[in-house]
Amino acid sequence: MADLRSWLSGDLSRPLSTTQAPQPAPAPVAADSGQERRVEGDPLLAGITAIWEEVLQMSPIEPYDDIFDLGGHSLTITQIIARMRKRLDVEVELDDFFDNPTIAGVIGVIRQ
Repeated sequence: MADLRSWLSGDLSRPLSTTQAPQPAPAPVAADSGQERRVEGDPLLAGITAIWEEVLQMSPIEPYDDIFDLGGHSLTITQIIARMRKRLDVEVELDDFFDNPTIAGVIGVIRQ
C-alpha cells in the first residue's frame, strides 16, 4: 500500500511507465471440480456457445468465460435466454445467469 501511495503522490505530469504502475495479483486458479470434463463434448456446448457468440458479437468464447467480463448485461442475457428456448428447447432463468455466468455454469443449471 505504501508503494501505491508513493506512486500516487509522484509527478503525474510525466508519462506513465508500465513498470511503475502497481501490477494486480494473478487470479487464483480454480481447482478442477470435474465440471470441465463433463462439459467437453457435451452436445449443448456448441449450441450455447454459438448463441453467446452471436449475441455478444465476439468469437471465440470459452466455456469458463464470464458473461459480464465479456460485456454482457441483463438485456443480452435476455436475448440469450430467448434464443436458447427457441433453438435448444431449454429453459434457464435470468437469475441463473447471475449465479452461473459462464457457459459451463449454464450447462450445469440445465443438467440439474
